[in-house]
Amino acid sequence: MHVISSKISTKGQVVIPKEFRKKLGIKAGDKIRFKLIKEGILLIPEKKEEGKKDWKEWIGALKTSGKSIIDCLLEEHKKEIRKNEKRIK
Repeated sequence: MHVISSKISTKGQVVIPKEFRKKLGIKAGDKIRFKLIKEGILLIPEKKEEGKKDWKEWIGALKTSGKSIIDCLLEEHKKEIRKNEKRIK
């Protein structure tokens, strides 16, 4: 495991090196959890389940699609059912 240094900005921000972001699949807008451990700070990327939408994405979908939230949820539910049916076959 190699180590890369990064400076903390005056606002307390730190850049996660591109190599690490790429390897872990971390993208702009992703969330990171911070945990204090004996050795220092542990950064843990929060991964949302693939295919699952964040509530903010639902709001955006509703604004652009003109559909009701029920229609959007039913559509998403049908997609999940089809995906699960493909796994079973």
